[in-house]
Amino acid sequence: MTSRLCSITRIKCPEHGVKTIEVPWAREGSEFTPLFEKAALMLVREMPVSSAARFMGITDKSLWRIVFHYVREAMGGYRSELCLLGALIVFSSGSAVAPFIYTIF
Repeated sequence: MTSRLCSITRIKCPEHGVKTIEVPWAREGSEFTPLFEKAALMLVREMPVSSAARFMGITDKSLWRIVFHYVREAMGGYRSELCLLGALIVFSSGSAVAPFIYTIF
């Protein structure tokens, strides 16, 4: 795994708290590159978050932050309409014994 380590300038302001500068290789608030985050999302589609995090050498909490960021981004304006849902049914392909699997949230 390739790691990029550097010190990011931090300034402590009595009025606004700690501020950091933006860096060109990461989105604001993230400690990872966009390419790393995309790879993480690809893994999360195929395996549990804890397994993907262990494989990538990060904590599952860090991986959940990445997932939540991109889910919120994808939801955009639809986020407020989710409260109107009574149930969410997710279908996935199963096996020959149970060809259709659904989960109700």
